[in-house]
Amino acid sequence: MKKRLGFITALVILGLVAVLWPAAKPTHSVDTPARNVRMDEQQQSSNTAAKPAGAQSISVTEHIAEALPQQFAYIAAAYEQELSYPPYSRPLSRDDVQLLTPNQYVVQQVPLENGAQAAIVLPQYRFIYPEDIEVVLTVAGVDASQVTVSLYSEDTGQRLTENTMQANEQGFSTILSAEQDWQGELRLEVAFRANGQPHRLQTGVDYQQPSAEIIGVKDGYAEGSDLVIPLQLEVSAAGTYRVWANLFSNKGEPLAHLVGSADLAEGEATLLLRAYKAVLAGIEGPYLLNTFTVERRSPAPGERSRFGKSEQSEYQVAFYGLGLLSDEPWRPDASELQRLEFLKLMAEAQ
Repeated sequence: MKKRLGFITALVILGLVAVLWPAAKPTHSVDTPARNVRMDEQQQSSNTAAKPAGAQSISVTEHIAEALPQQFAYIAAAYEQELSYPPYSRPLSRDDVQLLTPNQYVVQQVPLENGAQAAIVLPQYRFIYPEDIEVVLTVAGVDASQVTVSLYSEDTGQRLTENTMQANEQGFSTILSAEQDWQGELRLEVAFRANGQPHRLQTGVDYQQPSAEIIGVKDGYAEGSDLVIPLQLEVSAAGTYRVWANLFSNKGEPLAHLVGSADLAEGEATLLLRAYKAVLAGIEGPYLLNTFTVERRSPAPGERSRFGKSEQSEYQVAFYGLGLLSDEPWRPDASELQRLEFLKLMAEAQ
């Protein structure tokens, strides 16, 4: 519900920006004085005397953006498409890179002197204990030496560990062995020398002691228009949990991005994911479930969310009852329909 409100708010803002912001830079056309707006004789005489001979005036022409109703028509169409699926089960495609790789570390090249570059490369952004942190430094256009990496706590500034990085075909690399006291936002710092000058690169990572672990997935079953997928978890910290996962066909084709939430007590627990029939695209099971994100939501202001993990990177979901799922269309709630009606009215305004 809140995500959809944010979605429609963002679309409205984008629509208004598109209308109010010029579609292109103003174009300047040069005209002779005779083509300008006609003035009274006294003003014309005065201006003629003030202007140097052969002077030209400049008029500015701005490209006008599309009409506001048309912008709202685009927004209404996108929002109506959004409302055709429940928020807990969205269609997934190969183009949804952020959903397919939610824990991707984005490499950033840092410019050095004389066109040289260096970058820190990590396999992911968030690590869950007991995962080690593999660190790679790539350098181009300059020879590096004396390469070290240090890991610091962002909260206390304390240095947690330090390693010397060894040269290899990738550049320089090392592995930071995991410790049980690593928790939260950490700063990774790589220091080296190049052309006799010291250099230092920094990046952030998130390290978590797991609050829960997915230990299994039971067979799916039909409930109305949903395929229900029970996740089995071992919970070490009670709280309100959200789990995101991606559902694929048995051949590896992306089908759906799923999210479920529940209040879980310590010990063994079950959390349900639901796949709406329409996102299954008529494809019968079994299915593959992977790309898990397990979050224990912040219980109080100032206390950060914690994260868990999955014992396996992928589970097979047994289900062979696609015909048992009803064809009942998803029905948005009253407030969502009201927002859609507002957008359509704005689109029809003249």
